[in-house]
Amino acid sequence: MYNNSKIKLTLFIILWCLTAGNIFIAESQTHCKVLIFVEPDLCNENNVILHASPWNYTPPFSYLWSTGAMTQDITVPAGSGTYSVTISDSNGCTATHSVDLNAFNFTFNIEQFGGCPNEDAQLAINWHHYTYPGNYEFSWSNGDMTSIATITTSGTYTVTITDPDTGCSVELSFDAVFYPEPMPVITGPSFICSGESAQLTVTGGPFSNIYWFPGGWDTETVTITEPDIYTVTVYSEFGCIGLAEFEVLSGGIQPLLDGPGYLCPGQNGQIAVTNEDEFEFFLWSTGSTVSTTNISGPGLYYITVTDINNCESTALFEVLGSEFEISGVVTDNTSCTAPSGAIDVTVTPPGSYSYIWTNGSMTEDLTSLSGGSYTITVSDGNGCSSTTTFIVNENTSLPVVTSVITQASCGQNNGAVNITVTPPGTYSFMWSDGTLTEDNDNLSPGMYTVTVTSTSGCTSVHSAEVTNVNNSFSVTGTITHNTSCTAPSGAIDITVTPPASYSYIWTNGAMTEDLTSLSGGSYTVTVSDGNGCSSTATFVVNENTLFPVVTSVITPASCGQNNGAINITVTPPGTYSYIWSDASTTEDNDNLSPGMYTVTVTSTSGCTSVHSAEVTNVNNSFSVTGTIIHNTSCTAPSGTIDITVTPPGSYSYIWTNGSMTEDLTSLSGGSYTVTVSDGNGCSSTATFVVNENTLFLVVTSVITPANCGQNNGAINITVTPPGTYSLYGQTHRLQKTTTTFHRVYIP
Repeated sequence: MYNNSKIKLTLFIILWCLTAGNIFIAESQTHCKVLIFVEPDLCNENNVILHASPWNYTPPFSYLWSTGAMTQDITVPAGSGTYSVTISDSNGCTATHSVDLNAFNFTFNIEQFGGCPNEDAQLAINWHHYTYPGNYEFSWSNGDMTSIATITTSGTYTVTITDPDTGCSVELSFDAVFYPEPMPVITGPSFICSGESAQLTVTGGPFSNIYWFPGGWDTETVTITEPDIYTVTVYSEFGCIGLAEFEVLSGGIQPLLDGPGYLCPGQNGQIAVTNEDEFEFFLWSTGSTVSTTNISGPGLYYITVTDINNCESTALFEVLGSEFEISGVVTDNTSCTAPSGAIDVTVTPPGSYSYIWTNGSMTEDLTSLSGGSYTITVSDGNGCSSTTTFIVNENTSLPVVTSVITQASCGQNNGAVNITVTPPGTYSFMWSDGTLTEDNDNLSPGMYTVTVTSTSGCTSVHSAEVTNVNNSFSVTGTITHNTSCTAPSGAIDITVTPPASYSYIWTNGAMTEDLTSLSGGSYTVTVSDGNGCSSTATFVVNENTLFPVVTSVITPASCGQNNGAINITVTPPGTYSYIWSDASTTEDNDNLSPGMYTVTVTSTSGCTSVHSAEVTNVNNSFSVTGTIIHNTSCTAPSGTIDITVTPPGSYSYIWTNGSMTEDLTSLSGGSYTVTVSDGNGCSSTATFVVNENTLFLVVTSVITPANCGQNNGAINITVTPPGTYSLYGQTHRLQKTTTTFHRVYIP
């Protein structure tokens, strides 16, 4: 008795559809099977060929069809009813199966794939909706010679299918169509104001699918809220793709701003909207509601304007001050032998600066640094300076060594120590017995020590004891490493296999199976059974306590006031408590006078770090200049000093001559020093020198003596520089005048 398997039939039909026509399978209880292939008869399109194929038979085979035929293949009319075949082999395995030809329309057909613009289409031949059976030859009207033809235009295509074994053939025809490209059109507003919405609509359909980007919408009409370039991808009913793009601009006109790019401390300025005619309303961050606003110092200033479309736009204008900024890139030290830390400083804006570090270096950048705090003071050519502190961390990572020990048994050299080093990397190894490999085996009982050295020169020493084991039980353990600075949290949970009654003794004196509340360290347990056998295992609890790393940004105090500040940053992020040397308990400390401040930072696990920062004093930021008129009078001093203090403000003055006015007049030549003070207690001193520009006369004379008591003597004088002078003498001839008295007596 044989049973047809519906499940098997379905599976084999699916599999055979990949390479041939329909298959019909019958399966016996002894797993011999019969397959019926339905193939076309190219010599007579009204017939089909039924082919019986045995599976899992032992030849020779015998065939018996319901028509009485005893051949493997029979030819019957298509759609002529039900046919069955029985196959038997030499072992007596028999299977029978039938096929109903009325249930299927066994015909050839042509199916088109593709046909959208800018692509080729394919025409494929199918037999009963599956790939054609047999080794046929094909001849297409476009010249292709395979079962699939590639076409580029619409039209009627024919193909002749020929069976080379019989010479019979059949001709098929197919009307191929190339489909039009979808032409979507997007309509909508050309601009949108901030905070408003608008609708875009795509037309030109119908479309089978729609996709908008950005947005991901799949409808013809969508609502947008932002200006952007919107693209819609549509699919026609034939699967062809069309694209359209639509740009929606921002409806607001951008205000154009003009004003000072730089202000010195105490200076004022004005920012104006240069395209003010484009707008109806103005609102500045200063509160001004006109197209201009007055400003009194550096900063970032905002304006919101409303145009004639009632769209709002915002712009900002930055006014720089006299300060310069110090930033830096810190490279932490990673070497245990040659410090590799570095600080690469950048001063913004670029310029000519001088540098002084707390370690005495006067270069811009530092290299070859160990971990620590480094403070730099940067000064410009105007005498302005700024101080910043950088922290170089010690990232020298000592190798952490753990070991798995294979104990020696019965005094043999069969023990081993397998170590693991973290973090992963390249290390060198030196064992106490001269071994240079990571792991050490073929060991006799005893203590073995390994020195592990990283490529950065950091070393760790690890010891492991290989004991002699005569027992048949093993000791393993799970280690919890210590993570607390105050209450040790390490633990060792051991397991002895096989389970039994054991006694325990640890190197710390504990006699319990497991240990808790452990600090980092090596712990060895000796496990003994009732037979006097013992086993020893060593476990290493690591210290995984993490100390907070503290960095600070310092705001100096000015003119000795209590206006300095220290802003600290703690890594890694977490919850910390703070206590400052001035008793403050907040993270940051402000309203500080000049001086050194220390903060102790404590994590929730009890780990603490101490950080110190110095608040320095920064003097005044005003300058004193003056215009000097030198003294040119011998009788009434005419020198003056006219000073100017920048920036303008309310100041007091005291001169070394006792005057308390801003300017001095009626001065003789000399040095004059003024001390200028503001209301904050800051002062500045300047010295001015008034020159004596009075000019004294130089008189020379040539004398002609008198002869024989006659009145024929003469004195001829010359005065420099040349000019008009009065001359007074006892006896004289008036030729020039001078204010210099030069008496010459003639005997």
